[in-house]
Amino acid sequence: MGSGRINVRPIYREGDEYSHPRMITIISASRCARLYLDDVELIEQEGRVLHVVTADRDYTVYESMETVAAMLNTKNFFRPLKSLIVNFDHVRDINDEYINFESGQSAAMGRNNISRVRNAFRKYLMNYPAFDPKGAGLRVAEDR
Repeated sequence: MGSGRINVRPIYREGDEYSHPRMITIISASRCARLYLDDVELIEQEGRVLHVVTADRDYTVYESMETVAAMLNTKNFFRPLKSLIVNFDHVRDINDEYINFESGQSAAMGRNNISRVRNAFRKYLMNYPAFDPKGAGLRVAEDR
């Protein structure tokens, strides 16, 4: 996406003005896009620029991380760093150095931060509707 001054704003479902937005719009001189928040894998800040990353596209926008983070106040988005927001719905796994996404992308993390992310992801998975603590075969004791 060509960079330019953009406008990122939330789009709510009709009658849900006080709930979390469902979509965001990205408007620049060269492109207009409407993104479902469910499609966003991660948002990464690089200087003054934010990269809003989906499975198939990276949107480059000029907006503050705080403005975008305020729109993403839902259980599936986690902000491990001031410059990074991840969508746990798209995380495949977390190892000692990387957050790996279902699309094949990954985000590198330091040792202290990866531990925090792993704990938050574990909590997210425990509250995920498909989790059954009495079910067999849902937990991996050790990777081989």
